[in-house]
Amino acid sequence: MSEAEEVKTSDSMLYEKYKKYLILRIGKNVFGVLVQNVEDVLFPQKIANIPLAPQYILGVLNLRGRIVTAIDLGIKLGIDPVDTSRQYRSIVIEKNNHLYSLLVDDVSEVIDIPNSKISNVPENLSDEWKKVSLGVHTMEDDLMVIIDAYKIIGDNKDETEDE
Repeated sequence: MSEAEEVKTSDSMLYEKYKKYLILRIGKNVFGVLVQNVEDVLFPQKIANIPLAPQYILGVLNLRGRIVTAIDLGIKLGIDPVDTSRQYRSIVIEKNNHLYSLLVDDVSEVIDIPNSKISNVPENLSDEWKKVSLGVHTMEDDLMVIIDAYKIIGDNKDETEDE
């Protein structure tokens, strides 16, 4: 490779678009959500039960005087429920002036991923995951499914009326 080609290649790498993703885990499953969509990450909170709510809605919690709907992301995605007997985390998302808390087993880190390293959603993902997935990213030991938190929340009946 000539020196001019090397400079051109390194310049294009400098300008490649990156996005920041928060890495979450539910059981052995790894997910990423855009950092710009996350309002807060919480340690376990007291959740008040809501009778007759769908199974994935665990209840509501109080966050600095605001009511937050708590959603078990594991149940919502059709996998194992989040183990609330352990130190789970809540990812707080705001949509249409309503706060939602997505419960996950763990939050590990924020990573930058170049757009070119995000692959299309594989055909073999479940229909439920396809509805909320933006793509996949191959990590060192795992495959991370990038999810759209707003699409997960958008399936709630009370929210679809506002849109």
